Amino acid sequence: MPPSTVPTQAALSRYASAMTEINLRLDAVDTLHARTLQMDNVDQPPEWLFTWEQIAVHLRKVVELIVFSSMVAHQDKYREVYPDFASHWKIGKILKKLETIHPAFFPISTKITTTAEGAHHAPMNDDPKASRADLEVLYDKCSDLIHAFQPFKYESGAVIDLMFTPPQWTTLIRGLLQEHFIMLFGNQTAFMVQMTAPPDGFVRVALLQAEGPATHVPSSASGQSSVGG
Repeated sequence: MPPSTVPTQAALSRYASAMTEINLRLDAVDTLHARTLQMDNVDQPPEWLFTWEQIAVHLRKVVELIVFSSMVAHQDKYREVYPDFASHWKIGKILKKLETIHPAFFPISTKITTTAEGAHHAPMNDDPKASRADLEVLYDKCSDLIHAFQPFKYESGAVIDLMFTPPQWTTLIRGLLQEHFIMLFGNQTAFMVQMTAPPDGFVRVALLQAEGPATHVPSSASGQSSVGG
């Protein structure tokens, strides 16, 4: 079994900060979509289209944050394999690189329960959730929406096609991330993440170390963000 790498406290804090920003952006999407439902969109007024473009920007950035957070969780191994990692920004290529380094890099949705002091049980969550393929589709569709529409292809006006409605997307993404863990290289350590952890509702990221069938939490981080909707 390959040796595991233990992330630094800075990595835990950076991951928590990204998850906090995701929470705020998902809330912004819900608010913006509610606004579109109150608009007369028969003639596609600018305010209506601009609101949809804001929705697309938030969702696109959510996908980017999920992918970049996976880089953060695996940053030591990623840096070792790709020394120019700081210049990587193309989402599709980053996903392929992460998969090459560690096939199980993607967030795993779970339902965390405490079995004893410092010990946790994290069975798989069977609720609907976004998959890696879903997020790649969403990223491309959001990219289409935030660019100017080619007038000869869309002569009848803008086409809003995100595959699912914004509330469906926010539900699926929350289903993936609400409680999840990131299994790190070597499969002996993991990030355990709660997007709204009690008692304050902030993001909490804990580093788990395998100890037979149980795990303990040697360190954790919580995050808040000033990003607004």
